[in-house]
Amino acid sequence: MRASLAAVLALLGCGSVKEPDPGDGDADSDSDSQGGPCTIDDDCDAPEPGGWSACEALDPCASSGTRSRDVEVPGCVDGTCTTEPQSEEEDCPRDTEGVSCGADLPGDWSSCGYPSACAEAGSQERTVQTQVCRSGTCTLEDRMETKDCARETDGQVCDDDDPCSPETHCTSGVCSGFICAPCPC
Repeated sequence: MRASLAAVLALLGCGSVKEPDPGDGDADSDSDSQGGPCTIDDDCDAPEPGGWSACEALDPCASSGTRSRDVEVPGCVDGTCTTEPQSEEEDCPRDTEGVSCGADLPGDWSSCGYPSACAEAGSQERTVQTQVCRSGTCTLEDRMETKDCARETDGQVCDDDDPCSPETHCTSGVCSGFICAPCPC
C-alpha cells in the first residue's frame, strides 16, 4: 500500500501540500531543482552565497572599499521552493601602502658623462618620479636611473698634462703622446 505525499507530510506536521496530478506525467519526477514543497519561506533551504569579489575603490589609495557577491535566496512561491538571485555588498579594508597609483613620470636623460677626455665608456642619469600610495594618498617619490653610453675617441687631440709630450692623441681610451727627444725638463 502506497501512502500519498500529502498524507505523509500531514502526519509529519508539514501542513497541507498540493499532491501532484498523476495525469501530468511528472508524478514520479524529482522536482528538487526548484527546492520542493513548502508553505512558508522557512520550509526552503538556506540562502546560498557565492564568493566575494575583490575589494575595490575608486581612489587607488583608499584604505577601504566595497566588495560584492551573488546570493541565491530561496522563497516559497505557490507551495514550491524557488530561488531568486540577489546581490550583497559590504565594506572591506584595503592595504594600499606602497602600491603604485599611477604611471612613472621620467625626466630627460642627462648628457653622457665620461671620467676622462679619452674615455670611451660613460653613463647618463635621469630622475624618475614614481607615483606610490603613502598613508592613503598618492605621492611622488624620486628615484635615479642610469644607463651606459659610449663614444669613439681614437685619434682625437687630448692633453695628458705632460709638457714633454707636445702632441697627444687618444688611443684605445688613453691619452698618450709621441716623444721625439728626451725631455729637457
